[in-house]
Amino acid sequence: MRDSEGSEQECFPEKKSGEISSAMLPENILDSMDNGVIALDFEGRIITFNPSAANILGVPVESALGRYYPEVFFGLEGNDEFNDVLINVIYTRQTHMYQEVPFVSETGEIVPLGINSSLLKDEQGSEYGVVSVFSDLTEIKKRQFLQDTLTRYVTKQVVDLILDNPEEIILDGEEREATVLFADIRSFTSLAEKMKPKELVYMLREYFTLMVEAVFTFQGTVDKFIGDCIMAIFGVPTPQPNHAERAVRTALAMQNALTAFNDRRREQGQEVFHIGVGIHSGKMVVGNIGSEQRLEYTAIGDAVNLASRLEGLNKQYGSSVVINESTFRQLPGDIVTRELDKVRVKGKYEPITIYEVLGVHDEVSEAYCSMQACFEQGLISYRQQHWDTAVQEFRHARTFVPDDSPSEIYIERCTQYKENPPPNNWDGVFEMTTK
Repeated sequence: MRDSEGSEQECFPEKKSGEISSAMLPENILDSMDNGVIALDFEGRIITFNPSAANILGVPVESALGRYYPEVFFGLEGNDEFNDVLINVIYTRQTHMYQEVPFVSETGEIVPLGINSSLLKDEQGSEYGVVSVFSDLTEIKKRQFLQDTLTRYVTKQVVDLILDNPEEIILDGEEREATVLFADIRSFTSLAEKMKPKELVYMLREYFTLMVEAVFTFQGTVDKFIGDCIMAIFGVPTPQPNHAERAVRTALAMQNALTAFNDRRREQGQEVFHIGVGIHSGKMVVGNIGSEQRLEYTAIGDAVNLASRLEGLNKQYGSSVVINESTFRQLPGDIVTRELDKVRVKGKYEPITIYEVLGVHDEVSEAYCSMQACFEQGLISYRQQHWDTAVQEFRHARTFVPDDSPSEIYIERCTQYKENPPPNNWDGVFEMTTK
């Protein structure tokens, strides 16, 4: 390096008594480091203070270099732990210890720091000070917090994707095309009344564990638990082009997991139960929603409300998984469905077409496939107001699946309409009078 008069200087000048050294490392290296560096002599004087130290701690280089450490830092309140780490090394000579401490800047900002300290020695091996190298852990802590938080709601793979591609994730709120799933235990109130509180909580914990595993298998996000209901969303926070398919396969996985769960309960003499699943695909607002005291990443909007309504329709039709037309149109050919009805839900004018998911093609029995074909023909006749033909088809469907509840419902409807025909402008839409 050169001094102000242009003469050459040594990068590591020999230390003389009482002299303040300008650096423990070449200046160009110190200036380019992302880590902060503070070096103190054994009198507590700051002999090195690089630009990164100034930036992280909020103290200008010229305000620190050459001054005694207490003059610069003891006036900053809330930094006893930070001061102890840097000063105690002078007295204890214990170095090469990594410690994490907070630093409170003059503006009140709390910066988490990771600090390593070492003794300084001259060419003869004599100790003459200590150097502390520290890094700002803010981003690391933020990533760790996000990882710990998100892991409760999404799979590790999705967490990694979010953390590796943060620019694709908008947590503040946006409108997205996604799919919402609601799963609810049927007749939960009567089930709960028969169980002791601890037994009920244990059962729900086991049940929800299985349901969450199903959601995670298809990279969904567990939005919330509402009593005995679980809400999950697909396609957010990370985009998933096949979000509808993922949701439907999750529903089928839930049903399979519940079957095995019920088998174990039956063997132990415990009561079994069933669930209904409603799935709706559409536009919704997603983001961190709530108050300053408590935020949660969730979805809101008409699509969410309709998904909950669809889940409730399982009670009306005796079905297990009900989806809307938008979800249906996005499904691959190996998922077997049947059109269930055209309904106008309470509070909505526009009718919606609903479908029941029967399963994956290779797992659906021939009896169910035959039932589906008969049911489809019965539905056509029903909408053409050919009541006798429709009844015949629905009864034929029940010869393949005797306990098919939707077929029984249509037989009753056709019988009623034959006795009391609908108005001339009847559009085949069934009016739902309850939510």
